[in-house]
Amino acid sequence: MTMDMELTSPSPSSTAPSLPGHIASITFALHPKRSLRVSLHTSISTNPHIIFSRTSALPSNDASGDRYAIIDAKRVVSLTHLGIAANSALLRLHHFEQSTVDATNTNTNTNMPTDTTVGRKRRGAALETILCAGGSTNVGSVLKEFAFDANSVAAAAAAAASVQQQSEQSQEYDVLFLGYDCESEEEFTTVLSDVGLDAPRDESAWNAYFARERDGREMQEMAKIFKLSPEELARDGFSLEKAVLNRVATK
Repeated sequence: MTMDMELTSPSPSSTAPSLPGHIASITFALHPKRSLRVSLHTSISTNPHIIFSRTSALPSNDASGDRYAIIDAKRVVSLTHLGIAANSALLRLHHFEQSTVDATNTNTNTNMPTDTTVGRKRRGAALETILCAGGSTNVGSVLKEFAFDANSVAAAAAAAASVQQQSEQSQEYDVLFLGYDCESEEEFTTVLSDVGLDAPRDESAWNAYFARERDGREMQEMAKIFKLSPEELARDGFSLEKAVLNRVATK
């Protein structure tokens, strides 16, 4: 399978001194006007559901999640995983926009009342990317397990801490922050600060994170989430990453 995307490291000439760290970049051959930046944040001190809520409320993001989103890094196997998901998301959005244009033209030419297709809203690119990265086609399940939405474990922990008016019990969260179409890394890192994320991890930490060996419990969780059979994981030459990429690319 040939992917129409390029995965690159940030240019040395593009820096953001206030928040140093590695920011990965993805570009798309079929969508040359679109780009995606991604940063890794491990053991964050802020509950990720709060980050999710702040991200959703960004004026430049709107409720559809058009430009920015947060995803559970532990559910992602590599940058290629996100690249495949982003490519699928942009194709979905393209087809949706085309169907809307076609419906508009049909109604105009026939003087028919406006079809319900016209004017309807769809999830934005960032949120759609998370859904494409998930192991299920069930929107609610993916948002709960990957995006820290209102039904997630993180949201329940935040609510419990608020009711008890005390700090949340120690819990480590690793997240990836996604930003579409940022004109510069400075714009991207400004948004990181706005939602309460500290400096991204550096490139060495990034590489070590995705090369780490997952324990048995985490492997079981990933197999369940992505509906991977023991045969798939045990297949000669296969790995968790390859199995997940295959599932995401074909779902």
